[in-house]
Amino acid sequence: MTVTGTGTSPAKPISDLGRVRNNIQQTARVDAAVQAKDGRLFLFSGDQYFLYTKPQQLLAGPAFVDERYPRSIRGKFENEGVSPLPAMMFARVDAAFRDSDDTYFFFAGNRFTHSTDPYNLLKIRPDEPNTPVPDPADPSAQKLPPSWGHVLNYLFEEDRVDAAFVLGGATYLTRRNQLTRYTGPAYQIVDERFPISFGNIPDSEPLLRVLRRFPDGLDAALAGSDGKL
Repeated sequence: MTVTGTGTSPAKPISDLGRVRNNIQQTARVDAAVQAKDGRLFLFSGDQYFLYTKPQQLLAGPAFVDERYPRSIRGKFENEGVSPLPAMMFARVDAAFRDSDDTYFFFAGNRFTHSTDPYNLLKIRPDEPNTPVPDPADPSAQKLPPSWGHVLNYLFEEDRVDAAFVLGGATYLTRRNQLTRYTGPAYQIVDERFPISFGNIPDSEPLLRVLRRFPDGLDAALAGSDGKL
């Protein structure tokens, strides 16, 4: 079926009408996901976010987002009662999670912020303090070759988080095909035995083994209220 108006305007198919800008449908990509304390689920894709008030419907099959969504992050997300976001994150949120104390964390590029101080952008990898340069004339000042003791750590080396989630009281961050874990609220030193490649997650971690199915990494991740990833 087509529609036309007066004058010389060409006829247009009805299917061209009513189109809604929808980044998820256009790119087939979710950049970040976070579940609010009240159970609402927010998905981020590009400069838009989507809301599911009843996310459990997603487990039963295709579900519709809430009416009047998606919305632009700029000027809209701050009204959702979660946390305002700095301007740097209006174009994209790379990862997000809600901590065990209900603090929200959001990542974009090599910066992150949290809901207790939302306009304070922090570096994922803080500048390291200056260290004294050893005197080459001192025979005791031997420098190890750079390859010795080097740990493959994409999160640290690339200053970027792909996905984040909280599971079993621990906070997990992913970068490429690696998983990093923090236990406790400090987020200073990662837990021992991390980072770990998805393919090397042991059978003793049944809730995390699903990550083996994604050898190329994740765009977003979310731990549900049922304790499953």
